[in-house]
Amino acid sequence: MSVSEFPSWLMPSFSSLVQRLCSGTLPHALLLTGQKGIGKQRFAEALMRAVCCEEPDKEGFACQQCRSCQLINAGSHPDVKSINPVETGKIISIDQIRALNQYVLLKAQLSGNKVAVISPAEKMNIASSNSLLKTLEEPPAHSLLILVTDRPAMLPATIRSRCQNITLSKPSVDVGTQWLKTYIDSPKDHLELLLALTDGAPFEARKLADNELLKHRDKMLSDLEGLIRGQNDPVSIAEAWLKVSMSDSLYWLQRWVEDLIRLKSSENLPDIANSDVRERLQRVGLLWNLKSLFSFYDQLCETIRLCETSCNPQMLLEDLLIFWTHRKSAVIAWSQIALRF
Repeated sequence: MSVSEFPSWLMPSFSSLVQRLCSGTLPHALLLTGQKGIGKQRFAEALMRAVCCEEPDKEGFACQQCRSCQLINAGSHPDVKSINPVETGKIISIDQIRALNQYVLLKAQLSGNKVAVISPAEKMNIASSNSLLKTLEEPPAHSLLILVTDRPAMLPATIRSRCQNITLSKPSVDVGTQWLKTYIDSPKDHLELLLALTDGAPFEARKLADNELLKHRDKMLSDLEGLIRGQNDPVSIAEAWLKVSMSDSLYWLQRWVEDLIRLKSSENLPDIANSDVRERLQRVGLLWNLKSLFSFYDQLCETIRLCETSCNPQMLLEDLLIFWTHRKSAVIAWSQIALRF
């Protein structure tokens, strides 16, 4: 990875760590935090490669030519280890962390440094976190652990306190739009909409260029309007949404409710993420008051949390949609709302 391929908004943080690497003051454990989709994983990989590279360039990026770089590219570097859930959505097990603890105790074979990336770090359970704690408290020389997470609050305080926290920020709208332009051939206003829909996260916005994701978003809003009209039932809609993606469905639902709260909280025209469907959201908002919206939002956040457990996703989604269907705050019939627009 060269400087031209690296996200520009992450360069200040990367350069700072490279300087510490060169001066021998790089911490033994780093906790990379920041919202989803801003490039934390790419940052961790670039740093891991920089630590192992025999001849990094002047910016600190790996040369891609030395033996270490070639082994990393082949996935066979003896001093590099990635720890991820064995199955998507599952935990990082204590056996994985025990193996990591043994790995870092061994002497490095090539570059003199051993590097391990744990991502997403919040997937460690209590047992695996406690096992890692022993290594964090007595780190072997010439070892570097890089923990990557969107949700640092889910990590035990004992883990967080023994890592150097590096908070990575999202880019400005202009920088994010310029980056997206190199991958997506679309007008600037569409790129800005993609960024707004993903709270300014460029890598998530790039995924949204997939029309199927946007079609699912539009279909979801139509489904919610149909529930209000009594044309749909929560069970069938929950089944349809689950066939696409539980996480994507909850994400869009969360963004819409946040926009509804903004619209209900201001007499003016507030900035909202889903600006392209503002009028539709305004119509839906006439059926809610703020208290009910916040109650629904609380249940939505609890549903998102429960999705990390073994709870039945179909039942969780059905409960949410039943709440939506039987909202208690309706003060005007849907048939009358159209007359206002």
